Amino acid sequence: MAEKNSGKSEMADKRIDEIHKLIKEIVSEQNAKKKFVPGKTRVKYAEPLFDGSEINEVIDSLVGGWLAEGERTKKFEEGFAGFVGTKHCTVVNSGSSALLLSFAALADKSWPEHLEKGDEVITSALTFPTSLNAIILNGLTPVLADADRKYYNFDTALVEEMITEKTRAILAMHHLGNPNEMDKLQKLAKEHNLFIVEDCCDAHGSTFNGKVVGSFGEAGNFSFYGAHAMTMGEGGAITTNSLDMKELIISLKT
Repeated sequence: MAEKNSGKSEMADKRIDEIHKLIKEIVSEQNAKKKFVPGKTRVKYAEPLFDGSEINEVIDSLVGGWLAEGERTKKFEEGFAGFVGTKHCTVVNSGSSALLLSFAALADKSWPEHLEKGDEVITSALTFPTSLNAIILNGLTPVLADADRKYYNFDTALVEEMITEKTRAILAMHHLGNPNEMDKLQKLAKEHNLFIVEDCCDAHGSTFNGKVVGSFGEAGNFSFYGAHAMTMGEGGAITTNSLDMKELIISLKT
């Protein structure tokens, strides 16, 4: 009986290997046809690029009957945390939810010196609705600092001028992959006892002084929407060095 089951498993594995090979051949042929001709080929804002491995991973999940979070999720979280340079990473359904949960965690009564209703959060006036709503929906007050014309991030000097006794946090948005002056922001945060939350949805892999964004503050927030440099089609993640933050995020997201 054991040999029969083993043989059946080997046959299934062989068929899956054949499918993997065919998928890679199909994708390779498709990519080979995508030749760029200057002046003729349309330059797209965003386009997925697969080598077949991603498709085969999806096939393996479907064949294995696993549609929710599992071992592959854990493997990705560990790998992405290592990529960013943090101890922890938690996958969520979008970058918007990541930001919402980050502020929800900082406003949770279990968090030391947690945010209170009406506390001010300084962020960029050049922003996205979901980034701003992450502040507002948690009962906090956004304070908008104007952006510079070179990097499209908020002016750090203005941030310093806008800090008041009501200021409790800074939402640093790394626009179009351009990192903020995180050394100066960390100094301000330390001097005024402020939380730093990073919006890295545009900035996968961007670095400041050799350090990857998403590793500077209490929480780094990423989006894997189709238009971003790194994509799952949809999805997001929160990176942090705090185990308490990670556990709180998991509790809140479920």
